[in-house]
Amino acid sequence: MRVSKIFAALLAVAIVATGCDKPDEYKIDNSNPKIKLLSESVMEFAAEGGEGVISYEYVSADDDTTRFSPVPIKATVECSAAWVENISSNEDFSVTFDVAPNEGGARETTVVLSYGEYSVDVAIHQAGREE
Repeated sequence: MRVSKIFAALLAVAIVATGCDKPDEYKIDNSNPKIKLLSESVMEFAAEGGEGVISYEYVSADDDTTRFSPVPIKATVECSAAWVENISSNEDFSVTFDVAPNEGGARETTVVLSYGEYSVDVAIHQAGREE
């Protein structure tokens, strides 16, 4: 009975010591992340409009490749065009939005994602209505 208790205690220590490792591609320190786009930096829409999704991840500002721990950090999103509607920054590292139908000529704007001192721009181009 005593041997099994000692064995159980040693097994528990071994599990705790090895079971808490994070994959090497993630860092735990999220103090200096930079946004890296996973989707295209230019998005094209027909005159009819539609839904857009921008995907991103956070990488180290120091080396631009080390990914940060996938904790839900929402990016701040800005767009001055009224025809880009329902903009939402989500916890799954995406930004969703709707592009309203275009009754006029071709138009374009920029959606800016930012976190801390870093930001990225995504150009939104929409075709004009054919006459």
